[in-house]
This record gives sequence, C-alpha cells and structure tokens, in this order.
Amino acid sequence: MKVYEMIFSISSDEQERILYNLNNASTRTDFLARLKLIRDQEWISSKVESSSSDQIAFDEQIYYESLQQIEMMSDDFIAHGTARLTKNIFMPVLVRDVIKI
Repeated sequence: MKVYEMIFSISSDEQERILYNLNNASTRTDFLARLKLIRDQEWISSKVESSSSDQIAFDEQIYYESLQQIEMMSDDFIAHGTARLTKNIFMPVLVRDVIKI
C-alpha cells in the first residue's frame, strides 16, 4: 500500500509532515490549508505564552513570513506536487510503501 508524505520544510530541523492516501490537487490543497491552520495555532500559542512585547513582535514576523512562503509555493505545489523557494524552504511529496496488516 502506498501513502504520500507531504512535507513543508523550513530548515533541516523544522518540518511539518502529513500523510495522505492519495496524491492529487485536492489532497495537496488540504495540506496547504492544514499548514496554515498549524501556523495559526502556533501564533496564538506564542502570544499567550510570551510576556515580552519584543518576543511577540518577533513571533508575529515569523508567522507572517511563514504564511507568505506557503502562499508563494502554493500554485506550484498544487499543480505539480513540489515547490521550492530556497535550498531549505520547499514542499515535496514523498511516496512511502507501507505494509497493510
């Protein structure tokens, strides 16, 4: 059985990964929506946990940059299943073979 691992890589040690049974425009669109939801939740959590206005401002900048990166890659990712902004910022789809038990 094949599963498709969709990845949003920001750096070699920071990645979001979600598995899907299908690899098509619909699942890739869903992946992008989930990435945005994850970023929204992280932003809300960071505002609650931060006591410093400087930290909140920094986290806000990271949040908006991340959303912008996702948006810049979304058309290529939906159409082709892959997109790249830089060496470290990219979105591939990997095919994984798994054994169904």
